[in-house]
Amino acid sequence: MVAHPPRGWLNLEREGGSTNCGMPDQSERNIQAMVGLERFLPLLEYLEAHKGHLEHLLQTTDSKQIPHYNFHGGNTITKSVSMSSNLDQLIRDFAKEMGVSQRVIFETALIQFMERYGYTSQVSILLQ
Repeated sequence: MVAHPPRGWLNLEREGGSTNCGMPDQSERNIQAMVGLERFLPLLEYLEAHKGHLEHLLQTTDSKQIPHYNFHGGNTITKSVSMSSNLDQLIRDFAKEMGVSQRVIFETALIQFMERYGYTSQVSILLQ
C-alpha cells in the first residue's frame, strides 16, 4: 500500500528514494511515539494496581450525591466538637443546600478521612 501525503502537502518523493527535508518518515515517527510513551508505563501500572480505589474516588467526588454509610450494631452516642463559627455556618449551609443532616456530613467526612489516611481495612470491617 502506497502512502500518499495529506491533501495540501507537497509530494517530495523522487524516483529511487524520497527527500523528506529532515522530517522523519512514518515508521520513525511511530518508533518515537512508542519510546515517548514508555515513560508513562510506571504511572499506568500504578493506576492499574489501584483501579478499584480510583474508581471509588472518582464515583464519589464527581457526583453531588453524598454517600450514606450504614453502621450495623452499636449504640448511637453524642459527640461534642469545638469548631470556628465560620465552619459551623458552612456546614449548616451545606446541609440545608444538599438536603442532608449534619450527622451524615460528619459520618461521611470521617469515614472518607480514615480511608484516605490508612484506616481502610478497619473502616471496611466496621461497615460489613
